[in-house]
Amino acid sequence: MSPLGIIGRLVLILLSIASFAPQIRLIRDRGDLAGISPSYILYNLLIATFLFATALHIVTSIVPDLPPTEYFFDIGQFMVVWIGQLTLLYLSLTLPTYTAAQKRWLAASFVSFTAITLAPTIFEAFIPKEDRIWWTAGLAYLLFFLLAPIMQLLGLVALHVQVRETKSRTTLGALSVEGLYAQTLVFTLVGASMVFRVKMLPEYWDGNPSLPPERNTPLAKLWMGIVGWYEMVGWATLDNLIFAFAQGSLWWIARRRSVSGEIGERDPLLEG
Repeated sequence: MSPLGIIGRLVLILLSIASFAPQIRLIRDRGDLAGISPSYILYNLLIATFLFATALHIVTSIVPDLPPTEYFFDIGQFMVVWIGQLTLLYLSLTLPTYTAAQKRWLAASFVSFTAITLAPTIFEAFIPKEDRIWWTAGLAYLLFFLLAPIMQLLGLVALHVQVRETKSRTTLGALSVEGLYAQTLVFTLVGASMVFRVKMLPEYWDGNPSLPPERNTPLAKLWMGIVGWYEMVGWATLDNLIFAFAQGSLWWIARRRSVSGEIGERDPLLEG
C-alpha cells in the first residue's frame, strides 16, 4: 500500500471516530436519549455489526493474503464504526430513557444478530483452511445473498423511524445536529473510498467464458461484473452511502426545526 493510501485510510478512521463525538457528548451531557428512537439505534448497530462481520469474513477467507497494513486499516475502519454504534447502545441501556421492555428488546436483538453474524466469522478464522470450505460457503451465502440486501433496506427503515420520531416531537431532544452533519460528510467520503480500496480484475467483466457466445452477451458480462463488484466491495459502498444519506436527511430536517425557532441542542435541557 502506498503512503498516500495509508494516510487516507488513517484519516478516515480518525474522522469516523470523531463523527460520533457530538452525539455521544450531547447524550452524556443531557443524561438521556429523548428524541432518539430505540429502533434507530438498534438498526444502525445491526448494520455496523454486519459490515464488521463481512469485512472479517473477506479478509479471513476470500483474500487471506491481504498485506498486514491494508488488513489493519480496512478492518479498523469497520471496527471503529461498530464500536461507535455499540457505545450508543450502551448509553441506551444504562440511561433512564427507554422502558425495561425496550431495553430487553435492544439487548436481545443485538446479541441474537451478533450470534449469527460476527461470532461465526470470528470462529471461521480459527478453522484450518482446508476444513473451512463448507463453513465459508455457507457464511458467504448468509452475508452476501441473504443479509446484505436486508441491511441496505434496514438503513432506510432506520431513517424512517427516526424521521417519524423527530417530527412527532416539539424539540430535537438528544439528537445532535452537529453529529448528523459530521457523519453525513464523513460517511460520504468513507463510502466513496470503498470503490478504490479493491481493484477489480478484468476477468470479472469477461462473463462466463464456458458459456456459448450467444449466452455470454455484453449484458450478461455486465451483470456478472456487477455481482462480482458487489461481493467484493459494493456492499460496503452502498451501506456507507445509505447511512450518509440517512444522516444527511435527518440533519436537514433537524436543522430546519432548529432554524424555525424550536429548541435545539444549545437550549436549556429541561425535558426528560
